[in-house]
Amino acid sequence: MNSVEGGSPRILHIHPDSPNGASARICLETVTGLGGAFAHDFAGGRIGSGTLETPGVRVNSRRLGGVPAISGYIGPGGMVRLARAMAGYDLVLTYGWGAINAAMAHKVFGRSFSLPPLIHHETGLGEAGDDEFSPWRNLYRRVALGSAQSVVVETSEVARRAAQAWQVPQSRLHIIPRAVEIVADGRKPAPDALPGLIKRKGECWAGTIIAGDDIRGVIPLIEQIVELPANWHLVVFGERSALTGIKESADRLELSHRVHLPGMAGDRSTALALLDIYVDCSGGHAFPAAAIEAMAAGLPVVSRLGSPAAGLVSQPNRNLITNSDDATAFLVLAEEAQIRQEIGKANQVEVAANFGAANALTQYDALYSGALAGDS
Repeated sequence: MNSVEGGSPRILHIHPDSPNGASARICLETVTGLGGAFAHDFAGGRIGSGTLETPGVRVNSRRLGGVPAISGYIGPGGMVRLARAMAGYDLVLTYGWGAINAAMAHKVFGRSFSLPPLIHHETGLGEAGDDEFSPWRNLYRRVALGSAQSVVVETSEVARRAAQAWQVPQSRLHIIPRAVEIVADGRKPAPDALPGLIKRKGECWAGTIIAGDDIRGVIPLIEQIVELPANWHLVVFGERSALTGIKESADRLELSHRVHLPGMAGDRSTALALLDIYVDCSGGHAFPAAAIEAMAAGLPVVSRLGSPAAGLVSQPNRNLITNSDDATAFLVLAEEAQIRQEIGKANQVEVAANFGAANALTQYDALYSGALAGDS
């Protein structure tokens, strides 16, 4: 084993040149949680947000210099240099499409350089709006991940698609959901806690947080609000440039007084705490972080069958997952405050059991330790 002095195994984390925010954050949280059990080196992440420039963890960690560009086109010479950079470590961890070249270098030159085991992470998959399952990316991942000891994904849906499109054996797929902070005090913020928006006495709010500019899932919500009692309002958080179409729909239906568009939710915990129902409008295969945070805040979640959140809510909440755009689930929750509270509590229990930081850290620790011990 290539351990550093003191016996700590050496782990090399290879991130894209422009790191995905979610994968960078999860990586640093995991490194911090693992403490001094491992020695960590970081490569990549030089361009963009700079999330990885200063890890800021009180463990044996450092930035690794001299590593060639990781993302984009890399010729044979670059692949060789990437492979050489991995030599001498006990474990290599790669993150996302932007670091898939490192997995390819490991696949091609792993035996030549006696490279250590490699674990690839697909956290934050699809959050940048990219077509992660395009034919080209499927083919490249299929080859590059051929020598990966394990592939980590966040949801069972991504695991299913990875098994089919990337041909990763089920035995090498590991589902580790993203850790979510659990709000336990149950205190409600002040009605005017959101800039430019006040929750008036007697009002109930259904809300959603949208990512990017895809508002297709929001438009039906405006039409459903018509069927709810007059004290129910819809609050949509997101980039203001993406909210224009929502405003036009609300104006057309003469519902602008019941549809509110405050922009981005700066403090998501405050925004969620003011809601009475969370509506999941996420699509594709991105991890539904906002929906899980809403569950942690004690909210019932309205979602559609087949959505990323549908299989993650508590069992009582699953009875309200529909396969259409009708307002049935909305009406049930709007009319029964007791049901909202019961489902919200069940969702909190679900998050505590499956999405807590300790749970994720235990799984990562077991996975990395197993790889270091030579478990296949």
